[in-house]
Amino acid sequence: MIYTPPMKPAWIHHAPNPDRIRDLCLHMGCSPLLAGLLVSRGVETPDAANAWLHPCFAQLRSPDALYGMDAAVDRVVAAIHKNETIMIFGDYDVDGVTATLIVKEFLEHTGTPVIPLIPHRVEDGYSIKPHHITRNAMDAGVSLIITVDCGIGSNAAVDAANAAGIDMIITDHHEAGDTLPNAIAIIDPKQPDCNSGLRNLAGAGVAFYLIIAVRARLRTEGFWRTRKEPNLKSFCDLVALGTIADIVPLTGENRILAWAGLEVMRTRPRPGILSLMAASKVTPASIDSEAVSFRMAPRLNAPGRIERADVSLALLSAASVAEAAPIADELTRINTLRQQMERETTRSIIDHINANPELMEAPCLVMADDSWHPGILGISASRLVNRYHKPVILIAVKNAACQGSGRSIPGVDLVACLSACSDHLTGFGGHAMAAGVRLDARDLPAFNQRFRSAVDAQTAGMTAAVSELSIDAVITFDRITEASIREISRMAPFGEANPEPVFQSDHIHVIHAAPLGTGGHWRLMLEQTVSGRSYKIEAVWFNGPQQFPARVVFEKIAYHMRINDWNGRQRVRLSILAAVS
Repeated sequence: MIYTPPMKPAWIHHAPNPDRIRDLCLHMGCSPLLAGLLVSRGVETPDAANAWLHPCFAQLRSPDALYGMDAAVDRVVAAIHKNETIMIFGDYDVDGVTATLIVKEFLEHTGTPVIPLIPHRVEDGYSIKPHHITRNAMDAGVSLIITVDCGIGSNAAVDAANAAGIDMIITDHHEAGDTLPNAIAIIDPKQPDCNSGLRNLAGAGVAFYLIIAVRARLRTEGFWRTRKEPNLKSFCDLVALGTIADIVPLTGENRILAWAGLEVMRTRPRPGILSLMAASKVTPASIDSEAVSFRMAPRLNAPGRIERADVSLALLSAASVAEAAPIADELTRINTLRQQMERETTRSIIDHINANPELMEAPCLVMADDSWHPGILGISASRLVNRYHKPVILIAVKNAACQGSGRSIPGVDLVACLSACSDHLTGFGGHAMAAGVRLDARDLPAFNQRFRSAVDAQTAGMTAAVSELSIDAVITFDRITEASIREISRMAPFGEANPEPVFQSDHIHVIHAAPLGTGGHWRLMLEQTVSGRSYKIEAVWFNGPQQFPARVVFEKIAYHMRINDWNGRQRVRLSILAAVS
């Protein structure tokens, strides 16, 4: 293999079953366009389509389906009745912070003393460690620790807690190892004995299911007769933030929880989220999964990447906008710094690859440097995967210790590859597509070689990796109307496993192009002739070409179609993803 510049994606077209489309149109009264989008996502029957288009809490599976739930509820309820001090140990990303606050706020409703603790990414590393037991929990008189979004691999910490007489409940959603921690209860839909069908829950979702079950048990015992019972829908804004930010599939329970949470953010946003929206230039009326993913979540994630996630927890916990607004501004400052660090790191890596093209001969990229900050390596790895379409592990070296992040491509399971290298690692964890690693610097060469072999083994027989642009439908401009866009929006919230539909139109004239700042961003006026009639539609193209020749004609364009709301005026606008001239 020789080095080539970042490849252009292959345009792949969906071909949904026409009989299924006709059946949905007949029974649902929807357009063939919407029916085709549903069928392409595996929603093929009228009952399934009705559930998809009308999500509600009644569609959620029972918390009792989660293995370990009964034992966890028994212990939490006992702690509430005895007024024990409970520590909530979270993670430093959005999912971990929101999961921490979900359990914390619920327990505070019961009057139980609660201590939240989120580790420092660099100083503590991922998940709970024995020193958190000896230095934090024991000194605070904690008798029960509940982990959220972490803990499934924290065997040593659980052993330390048991030795100190402190019970631990693990709630997590990451892959379990061969030996589970000796905790009093483990709630993780990915553990071997769990057949709940809830594998795709985020950490915030697992935490939410725990408080649903605890509230129900307390209701049975008559606990709420003497105090106000919390409305759990008010927690859904936090669940939606964690779920969307963690890029779990927005199908099934996750779709319902995200839908409910976005509705809470639109109608009754808590002060911290309202201030975060303002800092992100998002209005409650316009909030959607894209705004959460690309504007709000990066700000919430930034402190946990390069400083402390306590700042994000403080924002979401704020009791008033006056308290929250300056914290939101601080998150913006931290995120701007994070962006600068990430751009510099990614650029330096690309320059290094361009100067050393032999690196592209390997099935993956494993790189290490002592100038990198470990908190931004996951983002850089994602950008490199998108650019080169191969698994990437980036490792920050500090003295003799190394900490890194990896991202993968479909068909290569990172956790499985890292398991094959476990004798060269001091720790690792994550998902098939994203993972973190720790190792000693002296083991870097051996790890690099073993990881490459593991990726080679998984990719043996695979066709050459190419990036793909998935096209849902080829349509003409006459079919793009506010009504058709509003109908398609019923499929939201969009995200992993339910991407925003991508459409293709052919033979498009650019009759006007104006730059939007710098960096290849453009405002366009496009024209297509359909049956002898001209149709013009506005468009924007971010990260497009650096220059536009006059009166360019595109053979085809790929885009999202949306309704732009500006100063109360709504109009159709396309968001260009790619074009071929």
